[in-house]
Amino acid sequence: MNYSIRDIARIAGVSIGTVSRVLNKADNVDEAIRARTLETIRRTGYQHASRGRRTGSVSTPAAGRKTRTIALLSPGMSSEWKTHELWAGYLSGIEQTCRERRYQLLIYMADAAEKEEDLLKDVLRRCDGILLKLERKFPEYVRKLIAGLPAAGFGAIPSREALPQVVLNNSLAGKALTEKLIGLGHRRIAFLNHVPGNSGFAERSGGYLETMKEHGLFDPALLLTTDSGNASADSLKPEALPPRFPEEVRHLAALPDPPSAVIAANDWAALGLLHTCADEGIAVPDTFSVAGIDDAGPWTSFCVPPLATVAMPFGESARCAAAILCDRIEGVGTYPDNAPSVVYLPGKVILRESVQPFRRKGVAK
Repeated sequence: MNYSIRDIARIAGVSIGTVSRVLNKADNVDEAIRARTLETIRRTGYQHASRGRRTGSVSTPAAGRKTRTIALLSPGMSSEWKTHELWAGYLSGIEQTCRERRYQLLIYMADAAEKEEDLLKDVLRRCDGILLKLERKFPEYVRKLIAGLPAAGFGAIPSREALPQVVLNNSLAGKALTEKLIGLGHRRIAFLNHVPGNSGFAERSGGYLETMKEHGLFDPALLLTTDSGNASADSLKPEALPPRFPEEVRHLAALPDPPSAVIAANDWAALGLLHTCADEGIAVPDTFSVAGIDDAGPWTSFCVPPLATVAMPFGESARCAAAILCDRIEGVGTYPDNAPSVVYLPGKVILRESVQPFRRKGVAK
């Protein structure tokens, strides 16, 4: 049996991110957990593609079949993402396709582009196709690679480049979560976007805005666009700490008719919102119900209170894009070469204890 990184996490009773950290020999792993994870890897015979500049084969090719190789490029993410839950989710889907189709995988993070000419030569010489973690705008070396090899993309936002893409439906996530809160009786619902330049977050905000207007509930005072100081739309590195929002929380609490629920643009901001509410003495969910979007790691179930969210299909988007790329390499199917072709995948609303049905003040629970 071929095991995925997700299988290893399930068998060892840890998160995908923990498995990734163990495989990459990170320091921030409890030794007992590290030992249990390594024993699971040994027992299952799991073969892991190293996350460095060049990786090994993720599977053994069938006898007589030419070994094909995919280059996974993430020009918007540095190697510091290698142990992050979000990247591990994407990678698990890619590894699944590579095992099923018997492809090798080479991974190039943003750091690899320091010498663009060397990267171009290496990819063009060694690889049969390009799998791209999509960004708003690709650097020139990526465009050159797309022009020379079959390509497909995955991620949170679509690109204008002429390649097939599988992306998250961020607008629908914002709509679905807002509809769920309205169904729970909430009418005053706020939305907090802490990275104004992030296209995916803007789409989620747009879904919220459209739904609130459809129900005649929109109030501009409840749509907060702020700069947390921790994050940047163009940052290559993951945020080290969740942002805090003291001014925003005080603004919402001081409104003549304050919200009963707040949606954050992603789970990381929602975690910062939970921390800020605790600092300000505001009870969640009694005063504010709080929800995020992503569900990229198990911590959303373990934080206090456990976070309601929209589980976005990170792994599935990458798996489908990798399968499309394999088809293109093998000449299976027809994909347009002169226009972007985008498939959107929906998320799923997951209610947890950070959200409760609306209750009027003074009404017993």
